[in-house]
Amino acid sequence: TTCVRGNRDMLKALAGGPARVEWIYHGVDRARFDGSGRDRCAEPLFLCIGRLAQTKGFDTAVRTLGELKRRGLTPRLEMIGDGPDRPALEQLARECGVAEQVVFRGWITQAELLPLYRRAWLLMAPSRVLANGRRDGIPNVIVEALAMGLPCAGTRAAGLEEAITAGVNGVLAPPDDPVALAGEIEPLLRDPARIDRMSEAARARVLGEFDADTN
Repeated sequence: TTCVRGNRDMLKALAGGPARVEWIYHGVDRARFDGSGRDRCAEPLFLCIGRLAQTKGFDTAVRTLGELKRRGLTPRLEMIGDGPDRPALEQLARECGVAEQVVFRGWITQAELLPLYRRAWLLMAPSRVLANGRRDGIPNVIVEALAMGLPCAGTRAAGLEEAITAGVNGVLAPPDDPVALAGEIEPLLRDPARIDRMSEAARARVLGEFDADTN
């Protein structure tokens, strides 16, 4: 069994013959991530959550902030997590002129994370597939965020399209393309009511396909 449909196809190809491989999505604890208390900040706030490493594509998130700034939009970004790419990301934020908009929080507890899910406008998940095939799949934080009614801005890479439906519970762009990602995000910042409509769809998607008890 595997928790990403794309992995099923890859594993079947590797195994060959009559191999049976099934995918079962990993679910989310609906009691903990219950969608309650959604209270979007007055000013745009984005989250990036995870290990600061190449597959996450967090450098694309920083570059996207730079592109949005050129369009007159200055959302804040809270980077939750740590890893080998942190120094490079901090330098990139300075180079893109968005250092004052990006806060590197390091690792925090789940109890500290829940209020951020409630207040943020978008979870940014600009994942990429590396040249050696290494990829993300469907990160737990995406399912958690959707369960909390937080729409996601991701890339068409790995398994993200299995959780994010463009224009319904988030937006999607090609990987490593901050201009395209900024183009998807800009209309949401100029019309926040669209984010609120996506919020309802985000929760519904998790209840339909990512309920841990059912799965």
